[in-house]
Amino acid sequence: MTNLIDLRNRVRVGIDDTSISHLIRNEIPEGIIDGENKRFLLKYYPIVEGSVYVIVDGVPLTPDEYIVDLVKGVIVFNVPPVTSVVVDYYFNFFTDDSIDVWIGEGLLETGKTSLSDLPVQLETAVVLFAMSHCCKAMARKYAEGFSWSIGPESVNKDTISSKYRELSEICYNRAVQQRDNFYKRYGARESPEFSIKTQDIQRFDVVR
Repeated sequence: MTNLIDLRNRVRVGIDDTSISHLIRNEIPEGIIDGENKRFLLKYYPIVEGSVYVIVDGVPLTPDEYIVDLVKGVIVFNVPPVTSVVVDYYFNFFTDDSIDVWIGEGLLETGKTSLSDLPVQLETAVVLFAMSHCCKAMARKYAEGFSWSIGPESVNKDTISSKYRELSEICYNRAVQQRDNFYKRYGARESPEFSIKTQDIQRFDVVR
C-alpha cells in the first residue's frame, strides 16, 4: 500500500523543500532584549525539528533552556536574554499538513479516493500534481510580496513568481500525462471521467 510519508518526502525532494534545504544563520529574532522579555519571533517557519542552535549573551544554549513553537516560529527562553540573541535553524516553506492536502488533491485527480486504492504506477502522477500545487502556492506568495533575505536584492519578484507558475504548469501537464498513460495502458474501461479544473490555491501564509 502507498505510504503517505513516502509521497510527502518525494514531493519535498521534488520542490527542494527538505529538512536541509533552507538554512538561516545568525538571525537576530524579533523581540525586546531587556533582561525581562523571554519571547522572540523567528522570521521563517515552519522550523525543522532539532535544527535550532541558539547563542544568548554570547553563550550557546542547550535545548532544555528554551522552547520552540516549530509551526509559528516562536522561541521562549527559560531565562530572559540581557544583551544578545542569535539563532541558526533550518525551515520549510510548507507544513506537512499543507503538502498532505495537496497529495489528497492529486489523488482525486488520478480518479482515486484513497491511498490504499492507488496503484504504484500512479504514485508519480500524484506526486507531480502535489508539486504543481506547491509551485502555484509559491508563485502566489512571491506575487503578494514575499521577501526572502537570502540572495541578491536585485532579484525581481515578478520574475520568480512567473517561474513558479511555469513550473506549476509543467508539473501539472506531466502529471496528466502520467495519469492518462496509465489508463490507456490498462484499458479505457478502467479510466474515470476527468474534469480538468483550474487549481484554486488560497493565500498561503506560513512564512512572515
